[in-house]
Amino acid sequence: MIETKSGMASPKFNKILSETSPWPDEFLILNRIPFKSVPKNFLPYYDKSERIVILPSNSNYYHWLIEELPSFILLREFCKDFTIVVAQNCPNYVSDFINTFEIKTEIANPVIRVHAARFLSQNKTVGWPLRSDVSNLRNVFKKFRNDIDPEEKLYISRRQSRRSPSYEKLLESFLVSEGWQVIYCENMSLTDQVEIFSRAQIVMGHHGAGLSNAVWMPRQTKLIELRPRLKGNEMSFCFMRLSEICDLDYSCVELRDGLNLLEKVPQEIMRVLGRG
Repeated sequence: MIETKSGMASPKFNKILSETSPWPDEFLILNRIPFKSVPKNFLPYYDKSERIVILPSNSNYYHWLIEELPSFILLREFCKDFTIVVAQNCPNYVSDFINTFEIKTEIANPVIRVHAARFLSQNKTVGWPLRSDVSNLRNVFKKFRNDIDPEEKLYISRRQSRRSPSYEKLLESFLVSEGWQVIYCENMSLTDQVEIFSRAQIVMGHHGAGLSNAVWMPRQTKLIELRPRLKGNEMSFCFMRLSEICDLDYSCVELRDGLNLLEKVPQEIMRVLGRG
């Protein structure tokens, strides 16, 4: 059986084939028991089960773009005649990818039962971008990139989505006065995001999926990540690692408890830009 949204496979109910997921085994054991609510008697075999490849449609843009899409791109090179299967109600960025590259797909139920399917074995590298994956992404989308003389200063806003900090509206006003452009990635097509980030000289945003678009930035440009101060054993270095691979000048502004963030954030921004 295959969960078409994630691409994870299961040889039997309540058991995951670990090699089909980039997540660590302990995470899968604790958090994912797919297929448990699917009555086996109501799960017919998929008609083209012997020659299929799954295009994952993760609802998290970062994991889809940086971890899942590169594997699909590579696998598709070796399975040109295979049927591409995608889950129902996939996110807009997945639909954009399908339409942009004119990929013929078949829509499938959330879980399908198959005789055989083709996968790439996954390394357990969630949150740790791979250099080869980034290279493949930049190569596949190179015709949409416009990284000659990058000059845009972009702030990735959350005010039209979720997790917008209380000070964000005032922060945006400050940045606009400094010549920045405020953008809303969730309202942009996949290729529009590729194009605008490839023209950026500086990009700033809170830790989250929008910063995944740093993968399109020209080399030796600047990425500023705003994030809460990490506590205890918390680790989240994915955008620092992505910046290293893409040869970006990375800075992190930690938002510490007890500080006046409305005053502190602009001060820290000026500091990392060398103006404070």
